[in-house]
Amino acid sequence: MRSAAKKTASRANRSASWSRKCSVIGTTGQGGQVATTTRTSDFNGPRRRAKKFFPDRKAGAGASGDGRPHCASARGAFLATLAVLGVFFGSVLTARSASAAAPDCANTHCYSVGQYTIGPHLGAHASIPLTNMKSGPADYVNANHINSEMWVALDASGNHYIEAGILDGFQRPDGFHYCWSSSHLCLYDSFEPGNGGSPTCVSIGCGAYEIFWADTSVSGGTQYQYKHVVRFLSPDPSARENINIYYAGSGKWTISFTGAYTHTDTSTIESAYHQTRYVVWGAEYQGPKNNGECGSPAAIGAEMLGANETLIPVEMATRRINQPFTGKGYLSEWDWSLPGSC
Repeated sequence: MRSAAKKTASRANRSASWSRKCSVIGTTGQGGQVATTTRTSDFNGPRRRAKKFFPDRKAGAGASGDGRPHCASARGAFLATLAVLGVFFGSVLTARSASAAAPDCANTHCYSVGQYTIGPHLGAHASIPLTNMKSGPADYVNANHINSEMWVALDASGNHYIEAGILDGFQRPDGFHYCWSSSHLCLYDSFEPGNGGSPTCVSIGCGAYEIFWADTSVSGGTQYQYKHVVRFLSPDPSARENINIYYAGSGKWTISFTGAYTHTDTSTIESAYHQTRYVVWGAEYQGPKNNGECGSPAAIGAEMLGANETLIPVEMATRRINQPFTGKGYLSEWDWSLPGSC
């Protein structure tokens, strides 16, 4: 493997400096096996249902900028079901190697993801198109979702990480907070200023296409996950969201968004970690097969960050591809799609 750190490019001339579709490594979509561990991170093997909570949605219906209200009568069933089934984002940080297996995506999340492990670095970058994607019909109990994003692991186990990207699915209301002692999991949702959500989204939740980030840590055997809704948007494949996650010093990680929407946040939860351990880029789907789910082809730009947020190209290796996803890695790029009617 060539050292990618020998060449750098500024954000402004990134596309001009690098022809990404070359020097392919580790991009087989078949073979290998996925390790399974206990549920301690966003990427641990088998999933229980209802990680994310979505309203009833017709197959083929697009997500609107300010969303659609959920079915309020489902809330009681949602909380009862989640107490037994619930976990939040999907899990691949501790499950290495590619797999062509076709699991039930409703119980074991499906992925198309690549990974870069050489480092450590001060941070990572993703350039994500606002591609058309749909989770299919979903509600509080049937927690279907699809997202295109970047996960930055801060420790070898993947217990501590920061993620950011775009998501189609149901968004819980601002201030949502719930803990399950049986699964040692606590979730928190908050809306950032200028999120653009309707009063319905803010008060009771809604189906949405959104930009988000989240940080996750483990303390005393319990996983704490804090999700931040940055902006409600509509799909626009011609637009991109550029995301940097990097250590800014003094125990602070910065999450910055530019492109389709500009926003900057700071995480202090992971103050004990000052460098990346490894980074994963790609897509995740939770939901039953043939549920109306889809994701139009998307090419995610992927780099590490050096001093002064200098972009460092990466040799992408396949981590995991589950059918029906497609996926392939190139120099500083991961391409994915989920066949369907988007």
